[in-house]
Amino acid sequence: MYSVGSSAALLLQMGRALGQATAALATFDHPSFHRTFAWDLRQFRGVATFAPFIPEATVTALVQRTLADFDATILPASEVTSYCPISSHPVLFCWHAT
Repeated sequence: MYSVGSSAALLLQMGRALGQATAALATFDHPSFHRTFAWDLRQFRGVATFAPFIPEATVTALVQRTLADFDATILPASEVTSYCPISSHPVLFCWHAT
C-alpha cells in the first residue's frame, strides 16, 4: 500500500473534508437507523435468547457466565449513559478529542 506522509496542510484539508461531510450528513435520516442492532452493547442481553440453542455445554456455560458478568458490571454502568457530541444516540463510552 502506498504511504503518504503527514503535514499540517494535509491534516487541515482532511479536517475540512470531514467537517463538510459531517455537516452534509447532519440532517440525514433513514428508517434503518432506528432499528435494533445486534452488535449494540445496549442490546447484549438479547444473546440470552440464543443460549438454549448452543449444542456445546461448555460454550453455553461460557455464555451464561458472560451474561452474568454483563449484568453485574456493564448493565449498571449503562444506567449512566450520556450523549456523545459525535453521536445523536445515548452511548456508554465516547472517544472524542476535545
